[in-house]
Amino acid sequence: MCLLLTNISIGDPTCAIYNEFTAQVDLTDFSGLTYGWAQIETVIISELKEKGYLDEQCKVTKAFFELEGNYENLSLSNEIVMYQKEIYDIIWKKADHVLQDALRWGLDVYGDVGEVTSDQITNLIKQKIELDFGPNYSETIVGVCYSGAGDTYIQAINKKDYAGEYINVESIVFVGTPLKDDRIIINPNVKTVVTINGEKDRFGSWYINMLPTPDTFTHSPFVENIYNFEIKECGHNDYFYDRMGSSDNEAFERASTKFIAKVAALSNDKLHLNEFLNRQYASGAMAVVGNTYKVDVERVIYDE
Repeated sequence: MCLLLTNISIGDPTCAIYNEFTAQVDLTDFSGLTYGWAQIETVIISELKEKGYLDEQCKVTKAFFELEGNYENLSLSNEIVMYQKEIYDIIWKKADHVLQDALRWGLDVYGDVGEVTSDQITNLIKQKIELDFGPNYSETIVGVCYSGAGDTYIQAINKKDYAGEYINVESIVFVGTPLKDDRIIINPNVKTVVTINGEKDRFGSWYINMLPTPDTFTHSPFVENIYNFEIKECGHNDYFYDRMGSSDNEAFERASTKFIAKVAALSNDKLHLNEFLNRQYASGAMAVVGNTYKVDVERVIYDE
């Protein structure tokens, strides 16, 4: 999980939204596995890159996270397979901020445990908005929430600010965000909600099934416009590209990023958003199934 909170300018539909869901290793992380053979760290790094578990910058890739917590699925050569569990644990520990974010999201949304109190993340988001915008909230604020940021963002904007007013967020874009079943937006300023789910996002799978559905926000009393999108062939880590690294799926991730940024930029402008969507439908880049737009982001047409 990671929290991504971006304010989109209507005049900048190609603003930089990118995936900050990364972990990185280096040679020193594996120095404890040498046992007298000083070069084994280099061998390990080289093989992890070759197998696709690390990219060229030694960032952990989606292939590693797809091992689903089972170190025995880590494919290694006979030369280093005896360290299979140790190597897996080292990489997993470097990525443990992902676990911590997931834990804190669960606690924030579902209650207090030990010294970690509910609403910690919620209050941080609320404070960030107030500090960034002060008393002069823009009329074009768009909240963009990725992964575990969704529930906590809703909780934050459902609270009144230091002046006793609701934060003036007119639209929210939820990207791959697991949500509580009974989540309702009570902030009267929110008029438009956009949900963007990946066709292959694990949070939408039958055994987790926590992504918002077309009915999720129908009970929010002030929401007037609801748009539901499903991006074809998109997994949980494919929505955004990492501008600091590389990815075998970068072309798709850039196309997904551009589409999300465009929809977010138009989310306060129903007329032009609908014109944009109608154009995609006419071109074949988008199909309407029930209350959901199914999108092939690599075929989307833009006014350049």
